Amino acid sequence: MECKGTITQVLGKDGQNLNVLLSLTDTNPESLNDLFNQELSVRLTKYHPKRSLDANSYCWVILSKLAEKLNTSKEELYEFKLRQYGVPYEDENGRHVVVAIRSDIPQKELPGHWLWLKDTNGASNYMKIKGTSEYDSAEMAHFIDMIVQDAKDMGIETLTPKQLEEMKNEWNQYCNRKKSATSAEPQSD
Repeated sequence: MECKGTITQVLGKDGQNLNVLLSLTDTNPESLNDLFNQELSVRLTKYHPKRSLDANSYCWVILSKLAEKLNTSKEELYEFKLRQYGVPYEDENGRHVVVAIRSDIPQKELPGHWLWLKDTNGASNYMKIKGTSEYDSAEMAHFIDMIVQDAKDMGIETLTPKQLEEMKNEWNQYCNRKKSATSAEPQSD
């Protein structure tokens, strides 16, 4: 049995046992009958609502459909779409992260996602771009809008505009929670 709940009170220690009061949400009391006075395996973790289709997973659904139509892998198409519609990394001063490597070194040797800029004097110049899991809500909304349009242009069925808007709003809420959690962490000097 898995359920959602809250520790509402720590009652104290009784020998080696820590007694706590749990409040279980949406749980039928009869479902607990077989568990009374039984040794249980208990795992307590923070609750994260399950989402059937969030923005990042929908991105992969669309990329899979496009890749099938284009006869390529979804991973190769993802890299291509990142280069086409992606968002550049910026350093702490707001400058794009750009590197130059010898032209004979393949770009795939660089960790992360990169956009080729130009070759000069035996070196290839690349700009680092973000992966979609690092996008804020506006960046993800734009990326999804672009790949959804690509899918529509190829006759691939997509979510309705209303469903897309709901999904993007959910991603926005996720980004805001993530940002709040990060800003609440103590900052080191």
